[in-house]
Parts: sequence; C-alpha cells; structure tokens
Amino acid sequence: MQTRIDSGKEWTGDVWMSIARLRVEAIGVEVRVVDTDYGCALIRKGKNTPYPTKGVDYLSYPYYAKNKRQLMNAVSIYGFWRIYLKADGKLFFSLRIHRLVLSTIKKRVLG
Repeated sequence: MQTRIDSGKEWTGDVWMSIARLRVEAIGVEVRVVDTDYGCALIRKGKNTPYPTKGVDYLSYPYYAKNKRQLMNAVSIYGFWRIYLKADGKLFFSLRIHRLVLSTIKKRVLG
C-alpha cells in the first residue's frame, strides 16, 4: 500500500497500481486505460501481452511517471473509438464529429 502524505492538494489515489499489476500479471484479460484527465480503465476478457518489468519496481511512482503510457497500455479517446467501437461493429464516430459535438455542447452550456 502506498503511504499518503497529505499535501492539501487533490488526491487521486493509487488505483494505477492495480492496473499496473493486471498489465504485468494477468493473462486472460485485456487491460487498457483511456488517456483522459484521470484515466478510465477498460478491463475485459481477452489476450494480454504482459508488460515486461525487467526486474524494476514497476509499482514505484517515479517508474510510473516515466513509463505511464506503456505501463497503462494507454490509448487516446480517438484510439479507443477506433479500436473498440469500430471493431465491435457499433457506431463509429470520427474525431471531427467528436470535436463538433463538444463544441456544440460548449456553446449551448456556456452561451
């Protein structure tokens, strides 16, 4: 368990360690994190290519900070849509439509 030092700032926890352990140790699940402000993990049955740790302490924060994208198997929002929504035969939104929707929402909410 990670020791928390209260700095008075926002605490986002240490859930990333659970994702890291799944990436390194789990065989029968596919693990990805959608790279958003706080991340959104996708865990489902599937094939996982275990992340190679090469004997390093992959649960240390300095290692995480340096290797986040690879360790978390991070994918952008657009990448998530491209991989999962299109692959599953569901409605596929392009990045252009996504931006249009966001800008429309922003105009309606903010005026």
